[in-house]
Amino acid sequence: MARLGSFKPDPVKFHRRLMTSKKSAAMILVVAIREGGTMIRKFALVVLCSFIFTSAMGDTNTMAKKKKTNPKVLIETTQGDITVEVFPDVKVTAQNFLDLVSSGFYNGLVFHRYVQGFVIQGGDPTGTGMGGSSKTIPLEITEHKHDKGALGMARSQDPDSASSQFYICLDDVHQLDGNYAVFGRVVKGMDNVLKLRQGDKMIKVTLLKK
Repeated sequence: MARLGSFKPDPVKFHRRLMTSKKSAAMILVVAIREGGTMIRKFALVVLCSFIFTSAMGDTNTMAKKKKTNPKVLIETTQGDITVEVFPDVKVTAQNFLDLVSSGFYNGLVFHRYVQGFVIQGGDPTGTGMGGSSKTIPLEITEHKHDKGALGMARSQDPDSASSQFYICLDDVHQLDGNYAVFGRVVKGMDNVLKLRQGDKMIKVTLLKK
């Protein structure tokens, strides 16, 4: 019987066996100890480390591919450009907004309401604060808060009356939390948001390509 350490397995076959094994790292080490001596154990450890590193890198790349970026919308205004990120977990509200953006609904509309330290509001085709699109959507309350730069959906006293009007918070306004749908946030151009006043226009509103 060959003594432990005197057996010399084919390195290529051994490497293939280690790399294709679906067992745990502990089991792979057991195979190495059983089938080889000091040198083969060292070889097995090197291969095992390579296997673990490769697997980890593969998992990282897979996660990166699976991770999707949230939709972003560019709002070109008379005070400069604003980029907002839309939260897809607020499904109905986010999709309604993106559909309106894609249709060109907001192009040329004015910001009809400005309250210092509170909100700037637009999205009404009549410019009076009384209009909207051809449909209304239900109120969606999530964990998103009315922080400075938050994008929210305006509505009347009826919780399910939101349509096309939206607002951007000019400061933290947490008194609105739980009563209005927050569906996005400003990610670029907050300085331009703070310049907006009643009567300023949305020149063009477009969905940015990912």
